Amino acid sequence: MTMTPIHIYFQEIADTCVLIERLFNASTPDDATHAELLAHFSPEFSMLTTAGQRLDRAALAQFFATMTGRKQGLKIDVADLVLLHESERGAVLTYAETQTLNGDVEVRLATVLLDRQEGGALRWRHLQETTRT
Repeated sequence: MTMTPIHIYFQEIADTCVLIERLFNASTPDDATHAELLAHFSPEFSMLTTAGQRLDRAALAQFFATMTGRKQGLKIDVADLVLLHESERGAVLTYAETQTLNGDVEVRLATVLLDRQEGGALRWRHLQETTRT
């Protein structure tokens, strides 16, 4: 198996967070960004939120639609990427996500499973976030 350079995984996570940031900061509904963002997530996507809720891809899409423009000034930074496991089918990674809004800072620790699609594209298959206190 040929190992994927870790920066490819980091770029996928960073690019997705940029789209989330853009959507949450949008002053008007942004269907193009919403569609581009959802394209990063597998049809089988699942998530455990910081509140312990389970989301599937449809619930995630609804969440993104609801949050459009609701966090004006939000800044998301990603750091501390660690590759836990890699196979031909994808990878499991952890990272820290710092969200800053109006001087408030929240750090989320996340574990993500990225599936590799035919052609090499990565899709988010599972995400679990925990708020660092």
